[in-house]
Amino acid sequence: MPQSIVGVGHSMGAGQLVLLSMLHPRLFTSLTLIEPVISPDIFTGQEAHLDHNVAQAKGYLEIQIRIIQAARKSYKRWDKRVLDRWISNGYRELPVTTRRDSDDSHQADQPVTLASPNYQEVLQYLRSNPLDYKPVGTYEVDETSSGHHDHLLYSDIIGPPHANSPFYQYEPILAWKMLKHIRPAVFNLHGESSPIATPEMRANMLNRTGTGVGGNGGVRESRVQQMVLKGSHQLPLEQVAETTSAIGPWVGQSAQSWKEDEVRLVEGWAEQSMRDRLKAMNDWVPVLQGLYKTESQKRDSRP
Repeated sequence: MPQSIVGVGHSMGAGQLVLLSMLHPRLFTSLTLIEPVISPDIFTGQEAHLDHNVAQAKGYLEIQIRIIQAARKSYKRWDKRVLDRWISNGYRELPVTTRRDSDDSHQADQPVTLASPNYQEVLQYLRSNPLDYKPVGTYEVDETSSGHHDHLLYSDIIGPPHANSPFYQYEPILAWKMLKHIRPAVFNLHGESSPIATPEMRANMLNRTGTGVGGNGGVRESRVQQMVLKGSHQLPLEQVAETTSAIGPWVGQSAQSWKEDEVRLVEGWAEQSMRDRLKAMNDWVPVLQGLYKTESQKRDSRP
């Protein structure tokens, strides 16, 4: 794949980029995470918390109704270009099941539905766990234990046991755990009034990213940055110009950093002979010689 690649994702898409970067740490030169749905548990973000409570009380149908109602309110603030794309790609026409004899000018509009199945819209928020399966390793296995785990169908249950039934969601929690080990440079962009990105949550995410084994070094190494704009969770859909203006310099900086890194790698490789490239052990020699010399001196100094 042609390099450099800069990943840009919003909401759940941003969380998916984090997980993808863990599968292939050097795929992305950098990531831009706009309002990422990444959380240590399903109760931290208000929207996830609402969905969980609604699911417990009234089931899937009520979730769909609330999602649609929230979306309709959001549409009023969306940039017209975004809304046009959404209408063009987010819906599909339904077959007309009744026959009308009147002319076309008097016929009702063609009925439409979501392009993806309604159930998939719900499943992106929550998965069901009606049998109360537990995360692996969170209970004692004995004759009196009521806990049980299904490693085949429910291997991804994660989080505190009280938050896993009758519904759960694992991707945001897994992404949170993986943030420490993310290797690409990361630019976080948040909406000031977003319910899933409070000042405390933004600070925790900023300070956690890239600080673990295999990580990019985090804020200390200037590999993680953050910006907050006026707006909500739907920031890139409502304020297109402001969002792209914030992202643009980061993308340019990422491309320049990639070029510098490539030069460094190519030059180091070009200086080596074919034999040295196969061995890749030149730097071992002086280290081993030094160790051998030190051990020899120790032996010689013994009485």
